[in-house]
Amino acid sequence: MSFGMLRVLDLPIESGDTGGSFGVRALDQEIYITDEHDGEEMRRAIRISILGAGFDEPLSFCPRSSDSFASAWGDWVDGRWSPFFGTHLVDVYFKARSNGVREVMELDAELAAFLDADEAERSVDAGRALLEAATEARHHRVMSKLLERVSGEEGVGHAATVFAAHAGAFHVPLFSTLVSYLYLEWRCGAAGLEERSFELTEEQFIRDTMGALGSIRELLREHLGDFAPAACA
Repeated sequence: MSFGMLRVLDLPIESGDTGGSFGVRALDQEIYITDEHDGEEMRRAIRISILGAGFDEPLSFCPRSSDSFASAWGDWVDGRWSPFFGTHLVDVYFKARSNGVREVMELDAELAAFLDADEAERSVDAGRALLEAATEARHHRVMSKLLERVSGEEGVGHAATVFAAHAGAFHVPLFSTLVSYLYLEWRCGAAGLEERSFELTEEQFIRDTMGALGSIRELLREHLGDFAPAACA
């Protein structure tokens, strides 16, 4: 597996009119929920990310062909993201924010039990590559401890865990973290195809992923409270 850091982004969040979306103040950050028919906040979320990462093979999402890519992505979101990955990302995110390295590693072990052998191997390789590439994170207590733990143990440090821990440690908005990880899975799955009949654009990702917004809303409700029931309905 080859890995490339594309760029590191940490853009400011602006308040005000968001084109049909709304913002709420929570945990010293601005969290945005989009309207199902407006992808602007998803584009915004993709760009507000500490890790712009690229791999040449899949992480968890592993489609078989370009023709069935969209349906396979929908199946992965419903069958893997919604029941487990989304919750895992949120749990790791908050443990990292509270300096809970031991708890992050416990969650990483739970993720390992959820993955099949090939999936787990790809995930650990990617996670370690993310840690190694994020050089600025080595000066952060949580990430330096995580790097120490991962370096000393086999089969730990999965991509989703590292991604969420990094985001939590550096206070990236939670909505942005969730959408950005989905984008990483989508791009990596597409990159692993021998032939592809579509471009890897943000617009294509948004078209393929709008159905996941309901799951993201529920995760934010569960962990941050029922802050905007009317707009989330």
